[in-house]
Amino acid sequence: MSTMVEVITELQHACTRNDSGQHFTDFMKYWDYLEYVGLIAIDRPIYKRTGIPYSCQYWSLEVTQLGLDSICDQINLAGIASATTNEN
Repeated sequence: MSTMVEVITELQHACTRNDSGQHFTDFMKYWDYLEYVGLIAIDRPIYKRTGIPYSCQYWSLEVTQLGLDSICDQINLAGIASATTNEN
């Protein structure tokens, strides 16, 4: 599987905690790249009294509109490809 396919697949399953309770920093291989390119946003809370950031276990993940659009594009492309294949 190509790296780009892995990244898109990971984006499709992006969440703060998976069904097993694992935090995204533990089960997502490309979360930092997905954030860098703007497909996900990560909230990194900071303790107001001290200004010290909370540890990564308190971070939360949200798929951005660009990420949602990318997922929809992939689904549409897959749908078009499978529809074309089924017509033949």
